[in-house]
Amino acid sequence: MSQYIVRKLKIGKTSQLDELARAAGELYSRTLVSFWRTVRKKDVWLSGYSMEKWHISNKLHAHTSDAITMVDYCGLNVSIRINSKRSYQN
Repeated sequence: MSQYIVRKLKIGKTSQLDELARAAGELYSRTLVSFWRTVRKKDVWLSGYSMEKWHISNKLHAHTSDAITMVDYCGLNVSIRINSKRSYQN
């Protein structure tokens, strides 16, 4: 079995990292709010691809914002499935 050597690079807190984290958080919030608002008002479940195209961030790379949106969307799907199973069991 091969061994891998992993090195950690400790970087300090910078304003650039804070700005990126803030942009990712804003994108996360916009994705969740708009998803549930669309479900509540239009009774439509948007696909992950639609959410990627709808929510972009000017502060993040395109693939980064797509990845953030898809991770949020996958988390939504898991929570929805868990809640639907609970409602059927009751």
